Amino acid sequence: MHTQDNYIDLYELADQYYAKGLLEKSEELIIATLKENPGFAPAFQLLAQITEDLGFADDALVFHRFRASKYISLPERLRKKYFKYYVNRTNKTGPVSVNYEKTRFFDGESTDLGLVSPSLKVHTKYFKKTALGSDPAYLYSIPGGSAWIDGFNQVVWDSAGNIIPQLCRGHVELIDSIVSKRDPVQLQSRVGVIANRNNGNYYHWLTDVAPALSLFSSAGFSPELMDYYISNPIITDFQREVLDIYNIPTSKQILHDEQTYIQADELIIATWGSNTMGVNVGSWVSEEFKHRFQCESSDNSGDSEPRLYISRGNSETRRILNEPELTELLTNRYGFKVVDTLDYSVKEQARLFANAQCILAAHGAALTNIHFCTPGTSVIEIFGNYVDPCFWVLCNRIGLNHHFHQPDLYQSAPKCPKGIGERRKMDIAVDITELDRQLRLWL
Repeated sequence: MHTQDNYIDLYELADQYYAKGLLEKSEELIIATLKENPGFAPAFQLLAQITEDLGFADDALVFHRFRASKYISLPERLRKKYFKYYVNRTNKTGPVSVNYEKTRFFDGESTDLGLVSPSLKVHTKYFKKTALGSDPAYLYSIPGGSAWIDGFNQVVWDSAGNIIPQLCRGHVELIDSIVSKRDPVQLQSRVGVIANRNNGNYYHWLTDVAPALSLFSSAGFSPELMDYYISNPIITDFQREVLDIYNIPTSKQILHDEQTYIQADELIIATWGSNTMGVNVGSWVSEEFKHRFQCESSDNSGDSEPRLYISRGNSETRRILNEPELTELLTNRYGFKVVDTLDYSVKEQARLFANAQCILAAHGAALTNIHFCTPGTSVIEIFGNYVDPCFWVLCNRIGLNHHFHQPDLYQSAPKCPKGIGERRKMDIAVDITELDRQLRLWL
């Protein structure tokens, strides 16, 4: 087994060669680094710089987008130079016999999309669409299947060693070359894979993990019939609560380390449009969440707050700079209750949102709870110089009324950064006068 220091040493040496202008030697060492640790982000970033400096700008884009949660093919130049193994996803030489069972549980659906206000100053490609389809939901049963999981890449093979592309994400050729020199850990058991990226985030845990547990249950794979679940490290209370809601005992949780390579008697893996920032996820997820997360009792006394303002609290990003002025308007004139969702369990958040008539919040993971809202609920989402369509799409899918508030003044900084990653973190100063006018129209 390779040590952590080994790939760090390789990376630092590659960086030194790059600084000296020895690009090909630096490239060779960076590839060696990634073969040691294929989830090491700085190595992808340096490889993008090297590739661009070598004159392969198009190839460099692959590594600039290394965080994309999908199957990423390595550039042909690097595959030929450094990798013996090449995954042919097109099957041009004929069909490959792959050993697995695939069952569809929910069909894809097409949803009509509401018009976006012409006053919105920042757009995404989705705002030009009039309808948007979701992905069907499938469950795969793979007898004798193998899987590599490192929190960044996921590769799945059947018992004959054939890669199953639709279950893979990340740099598959890179992983395929690594496992050729390793033996998987043998698990004589039925194993469900629920590991994914960014699972310490409330939005991603509910959107990109929890639906898999629902599909397992729909297929008859109750926790009693599953031996283990491979998951990311469980570090938050909401992760533990969700697993408790699905009755997944701690004794059956395998928390993957940096590089987990296993072979099981049977692998169970679900697909439903995860890792698409919610835009390809069907409305069945919301219905399943309402069933699973809300208390069975109809007694919701004390949980009814018709209008909720979701504060960002102590968050370090997208803070409302003039929040005291905003909350004064919302509470005194419109009767909003100010809520920090960190003060509530998942089930308590579900009840709050289920009973609300209006939700107002800056874009953030807390809005994941609109899954629990009843049709007709108004959702007002505050953005700065960045927009994300995920909650707008979800509102359209499940019949909520979505509105944008995007003030002219995004933050106190004199210059807006160009990169999306920085712009999405920017603090926001709400236009109180304009929001007041909008609320009189929307409420």
